[in-house]
Formats: sequence, C-alpha cells, structure tokens
Amino acid sequence: AVAEGNMEVELDLRSFGRSSRPAIQYLRFVSDPVIPGVTQCGRCVEAFLRESGIEPGALRARSWEELPREDKKRIVSALVRKALEFGLEPDEISRLIGESYTLVGEEKTIRDAKEFATLLNACVRQGETELAVSLAKGERGATLLLAEEVAKAYRRQLFESLKIVSGTLGLQRRGAVAYFHAGPLVPDSIVGVVTSILMSRYGSAIPVLVGLADTDDMVKASVRLSPRLKGGSLHLGAIVSRSAEAVGGYGGGHAVAAGATIPRGSEEGFIELLVRMVEESLNNEVEL
Repeated sequence: AVAEGNMEVELDLRSFGRSSRPAIQYLRFVSDPVIPGVTQCGRCVEAFLRESGIEPGALRARSWEELPREDKKRIVSALVRKALEFGLEPDEISRLIGESYTLVGEEKTIRDAKEFATLLNACVRQGETELAVSLAKGERGATLLLAEEVAKAYRRQLFESLKIVSGTLGLQRRGAVAYFHAGPLVPDSIVGVVTSILMSRYGSAIPVLVGLADTDDMVKASVRLSPRLKGGSLHLGAIVSRSAEAVGGYGGGHAVAAGATIPRGSEEGFIELLVRMVEESLNNEVEL
C-alpha cells in the first residue's frame, strides 16, 4: 500500500482522532501512558499548552495531522517534560510515540487507519457485519454515513457500560488481581473493550484486571495485563487457559490480553485460581 501511494507511515504522537478531531481534543485523549494534567481534562490541556508557550486557539481550528511538524515537536517535548515531572519511567514515556498510518485520499473521518479500523470494529460489535464488509470493500457515501451512526450508538453503549462499572459496580481487589462482574449489565460483546479501557486508566496500580459479563448461558471473562508488566515472564494466555479449564470452561490468548468462557457459578473458583497463578508468576519474577 505504501509503495503504491495508498498509505503513508510516520512516527507521531499516539492518541485517537489524528485526522478527525481538533488537535486540542487529540491531546486530551492521550492515554498510554496517562499524563496527569493532560489526559481527559480539557481545561488542563489548555493550561498545559499556555504553560508551554503554545496558544490553545491554534489547536482548535486544525487537526493534529494538519499541524506543522515544528509545532508537533514543541508539544511532544512539553508532554515528555510533564510526564517526567509526574515520575513516569522512560519506557512508559516512550509509548507516547508510535507509527501512524494515513489512508491517502480517504475522507477526514477515516484517513487515520486506526479510526477506520475502529469504525469497522464498531459495526461488527453492533451486529452490522455486512456494513463493515461494504466499507472495507470501498463503498462510501450513504454506507459511510450509516456506519458512523452505528459507531455513535456503539460509543453510547460503551460510555454507559463504563459508567456502570466505574460507578455502580466498582472494582473488587484480590491480591494482584482486580475484577468486576457486570452480569447482564454490560454486553458480552464489549466487556473486553471496557476491561482494556479501565486497564489503561488504572494500570499503574493494578497488575491484572478481569472483566466478567453474562452470555446466554455462560460467563465471558476478559483479562488484561498492566502495560508496566509487559515483557516480563507473566503470560496471561497460559494462566487464563489453565484457570478456565480447571472450572470446566475454555480460554487462552496472548501474554498481555486473554479471554475465557466459563460456566455460570464458577466465577469465584476461576478468580481464585487466576489470582494464585498470577501471584506465583510475579513472585518468581521478583526472585529471579
């Protein structure tokens, strides 16, 4: 795609809405790592920019993609200083920068490949698989407008689910593992997304986070590892697989993200086994 001129790849600040949102909003959504005084705080972003000698007004009229390279460099340098002030480690700060992929010739809302992928994902999670396929095949116009409406409904559902977990349910803690059981309150199709978002918020304090939600007759578990433990010996896929099988379910995944389907009523046993194996793995790592 790059060789054919259909895609451009560059190193840039990692967030969401690089092409579709005003740059000032793009900064507010920087979340890996979370930067206190910037992440999820509109007023804080404006104050941060002024402290850094940058006029916020200039970032309201243009997207991050449209900003001159020198302006981006100044802002990223200021973000790094802010992160250091709050004691973030260099390996955490390095995650601010990553490869961005621009789909040349696409409309503003889907020029960033991450945004296009998110739109396709939203359609699939809302049961609109054929719509996602049509988009992927290049249909635009009414198809794109319909997909954007589906994505809005998906975001509303996600927002409500996060509100339920963060407010009504809350997180329970057992040793190195935090978890929530949403039952039927959060759709099983998005419990993994909810778990990932919460881990991005609380990963500095929580080694492992588990989200549970009811399916038709089983329970779906989504498990995420804190970014600060990435690259260590703890492998969630193996641990989740063993824990699920022990209670009559099945599961697996990668080192940092895994999932399982377990029988209803086995949640307590699943969590207990998971906690034991996570803590054994972490203790062995410390001893090494």
